[in-house]
Amino acid sequence: MENNSSDQQQQQQDQNSSSQGAGEQGQDQRVTMTQEQLDEFQTQIKLNEDYQNQLKQEIEEQMPFISELTELSVLKHEYQDNKFELCFDQLATRYSKVRRLRRDGNCFYRAFLFQVFEHFIHNPEDPQYEQILKVLVGSKKDLMDLGYDEIAIEDFYDLFLDEFKKLKTIAKAKAAEHLLKLLCNKEEAVYIIMFARFLAACYLKQNAIMFEGFVGDVAQFCMREVEQVDVECDQPQIIAITNYLGLGVEINSVRADGGIEVINLPEEGYSGFRAKLLFVPGHYDALYQ
Repeated sequence: MENNSSDQQQQQQDQNSSSQGAGEQGQDQRVTMTQEQLDEFQTQIKLNEDYQNQLKQEIEEQMPFISELTELSVLKHEYQDNKFELCFDQLATRYSKVRRLRRDGNCFYRAFLFQVFEHFIHNPEDPQYEQILKVLVGSKKDLMDLGYDEIAIEDFYDLFLDEFKKLKTIAKAKAAEHLLKLLCNKEEAVYIIMFARFLAACYLKQNAIMFEGFVGDVAQFCMREVEQVDVECDQPQIIAITNYLGLGVEINSVRADGGIEVINLPEEGYSGFRAKLLFVPGHYDALYQ
């Protein structure tokens, strides 16, 4: 009996060793196959990155972040044979020029900030300037009260505040030149636009109850749609940043029937400066009379 038991134990050990060896061999095979697939996948990623970089470079060469003032008729020409072409005839009764924005997901923020900053360079005594300056000074505390780390927002806050304070020192004749340099600079512009996104997120979180019926979980919405670089701006973000700063915006939205829908935010009871923007699906440009 003892011999039989020993034989059985030996057979079981042999089987376990054999199974373990086969398993290790199978594992080696799987690792080799996975590595091959990974190498191929990385090659595809590299090719895709090269293509995306080439495409991005072509877009940058063709379209600056913010254009010089352009006749509105030029924009109309680009929409010829398009259902929105007739919209520009109606728009031309109130506006004649446009600053075009690159379609990079930041077009609203650039257009809005350009016109706001431009307004205060040309109107340094506007009482709204001091009101907004006070809001901006307190914005770091507002963000920290919501849980933002000071070290994470401080550089963005400092640059935005410094540039806003500088507006009163810029000669009116140099307004466009200064703002084109500021908001088209890849380094400074990123900080300024990112802080504008923080301000929008701040208002959304401070008033979460008002927005959660439209955007769901407000914190998740801010993380996904507001605080991410190059994510397009929708109406909740526009309401948020204009309300937080105490400013207005007039959005001229094209319609498929050839008309223009004018959306004013805030809708009523506001008499201060309004940025004037053109909206075609997925994109904003800045309008001028």
